[in-house]
Amino acid sequence: MYPQIDRSQSVTSRTTGQSAQAGSTTTTAPPPPSANTTIARDRPIAPGQHAARARFCCDWRNPTTKLIDAYGLPAPASRTSYSAAAAHDIQNALARLGPPTQDHDDTGRLFARALIDGHASKFAAVMMLARHQIINLNNPLLSTTRASMLLEVINKPGASRSGLDFPANEFISVSSRIATMVALGADPDHPHFSGALPLEVAWRNATNEGDEAARALLHAGADPLKESHDGLTMLHRAASVNHLHLIRSWRAAGLPEHPPTSQGGITPLMLAAFHDHADAVRLLVANSNADIDDTGEGNHTALHLAVHSNSLAAAQVLLDSGANVIAGILSGETPYAMALAHEMKTGDPRMATLLQDHALASGIPEQLLGLSANRNH
Repeated sequence: MYPQIDRSQSVTSRTTGQSAQAGSTTTTAPPPPSANTTIARDRPIAPGQHAARARFCCDWRNPTTKLIDAYGLPAPASRTSYSAAAAHDIQNALARLGPPTQDHDDTGRLFARALIDGHASKFAAVMMLARHQIINLNNPLLSTTRASMLLEVINKPGASRSGLDFPANEFISVSSRIATMVALGADPDHPHFSGALPLEVAWRNATNEGDEAARALLHAGADPLKESHDGLTMLHRAASVNHLHLIRSWRAAGLPEHPPTSQGGITPLMLAAFHDHADAVRLLVANSNADIDDTGEGNHTALHLAVHSNSLAAAQVLLDSGANVIAGILSGETPYAMALAHEMKTGDPRMATLLQDHALASGIPEQLLGLSANRNH
């Protein structure tokens, strides 16, 4: 129907129908199609085809999002399309991590393994997904743990060295992993659902890799003085549960001995004394520049709290470290008066005897002890 055109010898004008000269050969533009000629783009579109074509043209699930769905991952609400380069990155990253699982938790375990093991290639694949906002590093990998991806790395730093199935030179250190994750949006202070901060979790591990993780977090800007939902710092909580490694790590980092808190000026030493953690008390007062009889914002010292809870071991450490048995004699109840009240109430004389013997051995006159007791009775 149309004349054959030798494109190597001529160029045809599509708009004017005029010929163009190329060498000695001239070709005239084809005539317009007749009314009986059907052109594909002008064919009538059947009902429903508009929507189908729109889905094909605009559905960003082709094929990258379909692959994301195959891993049970939610589609990022902020993305409606991916460039060819981004699609290539995402598809390669998922392929490196393993075959599709169709289940969010199964995929979470796949990602957690990549983060915890420290295999450089698989870790980089997870980071590529974070870079393209397929995953949020502050969200949990598993619905059962409720721990962020950063916390998964920090909580199990030792697991990365056990049972390696890849060459040692492909291992990426926990500090490098943390630095990379923070650079890609992981919050170094994003807490566990229990309230524990990442730095606290790292120090609680009491391992070399846990300490490495803690140093990386501090370098990345983690705030060791941040209070948890209970209004206390991690040092307060460590003192409450006798976590000696965390206390030592805190001191080694040169952090404040009495960090500020919204809980009425209560100190870590007070909490350790109240819970009768003699080792924590000993560690907190060793080489300390803080006043052992500090009352915070109240009238009670650490020895007051030890007496109140009948914590004999903690009271002994405090006394050996110079705590005053008649602290507060001018403004309120003394530790010795509290011990006598406890003896009268329970019939247990041990705390009162401990404080009295120490006071007399320290040269405190018995009359002054009696005065401190009589002021409160």
